[in-house]
Amino acid sequence: MFQKALEFYEQLGDPLKIRTAKWCIAKVLRAIDHTEEALEMQRALFEEYQADGKRNGYVYEEIAECLLVLSQEHDAQEWFAAAYVELSKDPRVTRDQNRINRLKELGQVGRPRPSQA
Repeated sequence: MFQKALEFYEQLGDPLKIRTAKWCIAKVLRAIDHTEEALEMQRALFEEYQADGKRNGYVYEEIAECLLVLSQEHDAQEWFAAAYVELSKDPRVTRDQNRINRLKELGQVGRPRPSQA
């Protein structure tokens, strides 16, 4: 259904809806253990947002979740921290304090970083 939605939105030419449909497809791919493909799609979305000078905490969160599944905790930490920064401003997400706390914890937000020697 998400693929059909993507095709529909592509015909309409609505960039926000196209990106939302792509994000949904990638999230489902992660949920059904197609993590590498999901990560590739989320990274492509990240690049699209970057090209427009925009940020998207939902994309950051999904990239982090994919990296966590792939046992790339260090890389995931940075993405969780970025997701926390963006999503902690989103009233739709801040209602879910467990989610915000999880992003903060996994992103190690507010914790001192080890010095680079």
